[in-house]
Amino acid sequence: MLSATDIARDRLLHKSVEEENQKTLEANNSDELDGLTVSGDGSWRKRGFNSLYGVSAIIGHYSGQVGDLLVKSSYCKACESWKSKFDTEEYAEWFETHAENCSSNHDATVRREKRRRMRCWKCSSDRNQSTE
Repeated sequence: MLSATDIARDRLLHKSVEEENQKTLEANNSDELDGLTVSGDGSWRKRGFNSLYGVSAIIGHYSGQVGDLLVKSSYCKACESWKSKFDTEEYAEWFETHAENCSSNHDATVRREKRRRMRCWKCSSDRNQSTE
């Protein structure tokens, strides 16, 4: 179930993506969208890849609008609490329900992060279409 803030964020991001689509069509004098030019940036709480928290954003080239924003975390309090039961059936059952909502969503490998950023815009667009 989505919270009111999730719905508001998704609608705002969807509006930003739609604006970028329109401005891209205008800039290219075209009726057909052949892709978008975006930039991505991020920041971590601490320097290096050992920070627990960070943020990453995708910004449209023509609109300058944020198309997606991700809060990154390499820590989950619930996972930490269950760590001692990792190889148990109880843990496996718990993790099935927890995995989708786990707050740990950061992998320190740079290559994976770049791929995630590139998919970020498309995921945001797809997710936002389903909330209209």
